[in-house]
Amino acid sequence: MKFQTYIERKDLMLIQTKIYWQSKPLFISLIVWTAINTGFLIWLKGMPQTPESAAYLAIAGFGGAMGSIMFIWLAYMLKTYFLANSRDGVLGAHDFDIREDGLFESTSANETLTRWSAVKGIHQYGDYICVEIAPELFHLISRNSFASETEFKQCIQLLKSRTMA
Repeated sequence: MKFQTYIERKDLMLIQTKIYWQSKPLFISLIVWTAINTGFLIWLKGMPQTPESAAYLAIAGFGGAMGSIMFIWLAYMLKTYFLANSRDGVLGAHDFDIREDGLFESTSANETLTRWSAVKGIHQYGDYICVEIAPELFHLISRNSFASETEFKQCIQLLKSRTMA
């Protein structure tokens, strides 16, 4: 199966946002940051003596954790926005060929064959297929690459069948 997808900055930022906010490490980070913030506030102010101060402590600890996580997300978005370009083959046209030996990708900058044994997973996030080849490294395939929903679903099934073989 051969097809072409066209990747823009908005595609990268959208999929990065979906993956970031749905990841298990995010929730682990939230718990850890909440514990760190709460511990720091207890060290700074002492143990809460009233229900109101305990509520303040909980809200401040969680709020600080969310602020930290939002800052990291914003840094990812800025990095993506300013560093992704067509010269390195990240943005622009990507020609794909699902072959027996792997997923072949060709861009203006490179050609890559990712063997099926190297694929870590096939994920669907809305209108995108992500072929995971390493942590935080994906081949991104847009729904707009296909003439119909049926072709899009066939592509997902074909990719999944190749990675399970």
